[in-house]
Amino acid sequence: MPSGNKHLSVQDWLGIHPNPTSVAARISHEQTLKLLQERPDEIAILDLRNDRSPGFLKESINIPATSLNGIDEVKKELIDPMKEFKSNLQLTIVHCNSSKNRATKVAGWIQDYINENNIIDFKVSVLDHGINGWFKLSDPVYKSYIVPI
Repeated sequence: MPSGNKHLSVQDWLGIHPNPTSVAARISHEQTLKLLQERPDEIAILDLRNDRSPGFLKESINIPATSLNGIDEVKKELIDPMKEFKSNLQLTIVHCNSSKNRATKVAGWIQDYINENNIIDFKVSVLDHGINGWFKLSDPVYKSYIVPI
């Protein structure tokens, strides 16, 4: 588990850690659903929320953003656990509640790491509108991927 201070507020955490230099790609709910259906062994969902209530996406791994101490922990605390979780991992989809702040920052750090190390077999994207956007979708197929708390 990351060694950061999980007791920091999200705003404090956002304020003390530098912004990434890269901007990660964004991915829609529709594209994410298609990947979950067709290539589940190649993707992982990284949930950065401190509190997973009222639910979370099946197969997601929860690493609260506020537990991370910045970009230096990306490989050890994010990429390695995700690859351990799914050995054929090619894409990590990052989200928080709205995917505006935490997800954008952490996915940017991952993208910085990918760029700096010339990694070609691993990608990162931010889930558009975050988990809150997924919760608002009325299609039962989307609802079937939510584990309620």
